Amino acid sequence: MKAIEIFAEPLACVAPQTAVSSTGVVRDIFLVREQPLTIYLNRQEVVTLMTMGSAPAYLIAGFLLNQQLIDSAAAIHSIHVDWEVNAAAVYADTVESVDKKTEKRVVTSGCGQGTMFTAVMDHAAKKAAHLSTIAPLTAATIYALLAQLSKENDVYQQAGGVHSCALCSHNNVIKVIEDVGRHNAVDSLTGYLALENVSEVPTIMYTTGRLTSEMVIKTAQMGLPVIISRSGATSMGVEVAEAAGITLISRAKGKGFLLLTGGHRLHFSP
Repeated sequence: MKAIEIFAEPLACVAPQTAVSSTGVVRDIFLVREQPLTIYLNRQEVVTLMTMGSAPAYLIAGFLLNQQLIDSAAAIHSIHVDWEVNAAAVYADTVESVDKKTEKRVVTSGCGQGTMFTAVMDHAAKKAAHLSTIAPLTAATIYALLAQLSKENDVYQQAGGVHSCALCSHNNVIKVIEDVGRHNAVDSLTGYLALENVSEVPTIMYTTGRLTSEMVIKTAQMGLPVIISRSGATSMGVEVAEAAGITLISRAKGKGFLLLTGGHRLHFSP
């Protein structure tokens, strides 16, 4: 892939705050940073995202890819983020009219972002034939990943108030992104895959957030055959996973989980 000019410094994830406890004791704590970031694509305003700001280049690239506003990361010339004005300027080739791409919207249940274009929903179904072929999962494999993931949430441990999404193989946690919204976190994973040379191929997307249709669509667009959540799933999320051929597992905590779709990828020990 061609070199992309990127100027996108990450922000500190937390900010200090003084609080008073329930017993009247003054305490110094940390709050998760929440910062607006307006994305301009070829000088046209596209969206304002509320983000922690820890991985702005990944977030921007992933958002544009997941919304089908660019065809691939190779289309991007440059990403410039200026936190002084909370704006990002992106220049890219082969971009259709942003107005045309965004004219047909479906408002979804996402917090802080949650708008998915109808064209993207149509596109996700086409990804089903290209999902990775993987070795069967076992309950032990899932529990081992959950144990690893429980140690990969630094911002949550320090301040709370964030969602976490992760790319995993059967045996390893490859990349974890925390942000104030689960859609930001999964978009950032999409951007990470697009902008970096990832040596280990991910097969699983993990999230602490609920599995809505939009979250499942974004997983399909990454070509990942398995999605696991600590939280629950919506009925449309399950329908989309079934249509896209994705194995969907919810309520994955400790030593338990619920398999909702794609049981052929899970091997239950006798």
